[in-house]
Amino acid sequence: MHKWTAEELEEVSCDSCGSRDVAREFVRQDGLRVVECAACGLAFLNPRPRSDLIRLLYGKGYFNGTSADRGEGGLRPNDLRLPLVRPLPRPVLLLTERFGGVRGKDVLEIGCATGSLLRALASEGARAKGVELSEYAAGQAREIGLDVATGTIEDYASVHRNCADMLVALEVIEHVTSPKRFLEQAYRLLRPGGTMVLSTPNYACSRRFGEKWLGFNASFEHIFFFSQAALRRLAESAGFTLRHVESSPFLGGPPPPAGFIAHQVERLQTVRYIIEEAGLWKGLQAIASRSAARLNCGVGHTLLTAFERDR
Repeated sequence: MHKWTAEELEEVSCDSCGSRDVAREFVRQDGLRVVECAACGLAFLNPRPRSDLIRLLYGKGYFNGTSADRGEGGLRPNDLRLPLVRPLPRPVLLLTERFGGVRGKDVLEIGCATGSLLRALASEGARAKGVELSEYAAGQAREIGLDVATGTIEDYASVHRNCADMLVALEVIEHVTSPKRFLEQAYRLLRPGGTMVLSTPNYACSRRFGEKWLGFNASFEHIFFFSQAALRRLAESAGFTLRHVESSPFLGGPPPPAGFIAHQVERLQTVRYIIEEAGLWKGLQAIASRSAARLNCGVGHTLLTAFERDR
């Protein structure tokens, strides 16, 4: 994995509140330090790669599996050119189950990569458009007929306003240089009352696993780390209201030892963590409703949240 030099790094303050006070810190495998803001709980790299270098992380190798093979994070080749399969991706189902569905809606995906989710949205009748930082990935999406612009959310918001009924950004907000600015631009792009769906690794898992948490041992291009509380605070400051939160059943810990007994111990630990964090009644409800895809509370490794833009 890439080892950053001192000249490639810059010191920053908390993007949410401006504080430089640190409550906790961790050191990732790539040698970079993750600090948790003592004032608001947002966690972030400090020092971090310079802003002008971050864009260079998202070249062709990030999307074709080369970076992943080197242990640096990134994506594996996807199944874009294969027929769509059912069930639909969970974010599309969530918008259908709780927010009136996507049919006939203007849906904008930020960080759409090569377009897998855009295809699913379009298949359900959405007027789907995407924005993607990587010219390579955006080009791949356009090759199969998707409407994708190259650039950042700031680039897109500079020429569009109130253009989307729904905005989706999956595993994106942890990559940006300013989540506060990202959410402000998302507010600008959404129409009043519009829905924003975000997913991101759940920093709260670090309290269970410390530096062994998966969030510190994969995807080394991540800059920010959000607990549910920190993400909600940032979104509310930008004009959003939290409407839904769920998470993956996987808790993000190190792989357990093989064997039946070890597997049962892991299951019991999972139950304990859920009840400790969600409370007895809500925790039991989450366990009872658990599916292969989600828990109806935000304690797992991956948070999936839905926010409404205030009117």
